[in-house]
Amino acid sequence: MDIRLKTLPLDFDGRHYDLAVNMNVLADVQEMNGGNLGAALTGKRLTRSVLQFLTAAINDAADAQGLDVRYTERQVGRMLKPAQFDAVRDGMMELVVLALSGDDSEDDAKNAEATRS
Repeated sequence: MDIRLKTLPLDFDGRHYDLAVNMNVLADVQEMNGGNLGAALTGKRLTRSVLQFLTAAINDAADAQGLDVRYTERQVGRMLKPAQFDAVRDGMMELVVLALSGDDSEDDAKNAEATRS
């Protein structure tokens, strides 16, 4: 099983980032929502949620690269063209779903088989 985080490539503000949704990103989005991560996961505010996850992922990727940049949601929203936003929206939310799903189905199947043996 491949346990590496899935990534989404993004060229933003003249730099290349490989975005991932890890615990830092989830914690940042939770903080953006006053401690309620679930608020970012409701279908009623998709654009805002994508901007929050995207901003947190960009900031985390920049930090991992040792860059001294940090963006706000408003800055990311201003800098992204609508077509670019549309192009990353589905990929970003797929990363969120994968991060939260804990895709352990292969491990669960192996554990169940070992338990039966």
